[in-house]
Amino acid sequence: MILLVFAGFKLYSSVETQDELDKPPSAFNIVLLFADDLGYGDLSSYGHPTIRTPHLDSLAREGLRLMSFYNAAAACTPARAALLTGRYPKRVGLPGVIMPDSEHGLSGEEITLATALGDIGYQTKAIGKWHLGHASEEYMPTSHGFDSFFGIEYSNDMLRPWVQTDRPLRYYRDLEPVPGEIDQTRLTVNFTNEAVEFIEQAEAGSPFFLYLPYAMPHVPVYAPEERQGLSLAGKYGDVIETIDWSVGEIVAALDHTGKSENTIVIFTSDNGSWDNMPDRMLSENVLPGHEVIKPWDAGTSGLLRGSKGQTYEGGFRVPAIMRLPGQIPANTVSSDIVTTMDLFPTLIKAAGGTLPDDRTIDGNDV
Repeated sequence: MILLVFAGFKLYSSVETQDELDKPPSAFNIVLLFADDLGYGDLSSYGHPTIRTPHLDSLAREGLRLMSFYNAAAACTPARAALLTGRYPKRVGLPGVIMPDSEHGLSGEEITLATALGDIGYQTKAIGKWHLGHASEEYMPTSHGFDSFFGIEYSNDMLRPWVQTDRPLRYYRDLEPVPGEIDQTRLTVNFTNEAVEFIEQAEAGSPFFLYLPYAMPHVPVYAPEERQGLSLAGKYGDVIETIDWSVGEIVAALDHTGKSENTIVIFTSDNGSWDNMPDRMLSENVLPGHEVIKPWDAGTSGLLRGSKGQTYEGGFRVPAIMRLPGQIPANTVSSDIVTTMDLFPTLIKAAGGTLPDDRTIDGNDV
């Protein structure tokens, strides 16, 4: 049962007194990896026959694999809003997807996981795809509890011809755009390198929260040149296997810095696969340097019905793997229903923090 795994992280110990159980565990680091449009059936540990994900499979063997893990929405922005606030997207005013020219975003009055953890001494960093608003400083990661940010403001397809905007896709460091065009084949690599550097340089004696929402495998899908053509599952497989490589690099950084034993690593996705793409995504009138999106550039929901943007299970139900050595028992598989919103109260309380009492938190401490 999930309660036996997570509550106090030591509820299964019969020799501890109730007073000892009520004490929060010593501060632990949190690495939250959030794929984009990864389907329920896209990892080998969730049944894919040809995509190889050895690092994620190892993470699952060393920890917990959740078989009934759900998002609060089947699209990018609302799923992220729910993950970081523990509240339904409608409640925080973000039921739909933010576009490049949108003027709204996550309100500064919302309390995010980063804000709550920062209040109890955590170092915090966001790396990757934000997609919770960019029209003003109020909506950016550094206004929502993150000490620093490196990444992109929204989805990698939000440029012509797929989205009618003249706003360029750029890397941002905190609030400043990084000059130059983005090479999308290097997105996952660059985010990974930034994450490894953060782990290596994290201040000793102070726990950290690293949030890495990948830009992939949202279409258009790209893998770095050195990893192209390696997967038995073609181009899409190359992209997923690159994310798996990324997970391996991050875990290796935790290992060689001596931080693995005190770090919970969580891997999941914002929604299911986009195998029902609208015609606008299949346009052949692409910009120089970009490739035509094909229907098979999306993943699979496995045996589930439905896809991204739909209320069938294939839109909401995603893989979820969690590892905390010595606390989460290895080789644990659970079919208990858990949601991304549950991570907010669970992690804050396990870290010794206090949940806000001036608003409704829709997630449960599991």
